[in-house]
Amino acid sequence: MTGNATSPQTRARERAEATLPVDEALAPLLPDGGLARGTVTEVGDAGVLIQLATRPAQTEWVAVVDIPEFGDAAARSAGITRLVRIEDTHGKFGDVALAPAFPVLIVRPPAAMPERAATRPASHLRTHGNVVLPYDHHWPGPQLRLDVTHRLWRGLGDGWAS
Repeated sequence: MTGNATSPQTRARERAEATLPVDEALAPLLPDGGLARGTVTEVGDAGVLIQLATRPAQTEWVAVVDIPEFGDAAARSAGITRLVRIEDTHGKFGDVALAPAFPVLIVRPPAAMPERAATRPASHLRTHGNVVLPYDHHWPGPQLRLDVTHRLWRGLGDGWAS
């Protein structure tokens, strides 16, 4: 017998288990249409960050680490209710016992984080299948980076963004 012995349904199920779903507007931007477990996706925009975490937060706990100004009200209005805030880890978020409890970690890496400082936490978090969403500072070697490069506002008053 030649070819792949795995059925299309099995492959689709395995892909679904290996990713966390995201808002359908963001799915086309991501490989396999979701956030791959065990990866680092750097996010440069607070709105995109909240939108990325909304769908996973319906079934998973999200930890916001070392971002005191994170918009709790904006997160709640977007539907993120499974949210825990953790402060003052001094960049040691990969060493604390977060990985098993929080599949999604929104983190502020230390400013000018050297690559060697990212290696150990990334390996630890990858082993646990965490999705790491660094925000505001660069994470060396992310698998993906999402940012907003152009905004357009339409309509009178509140209008709508597109």
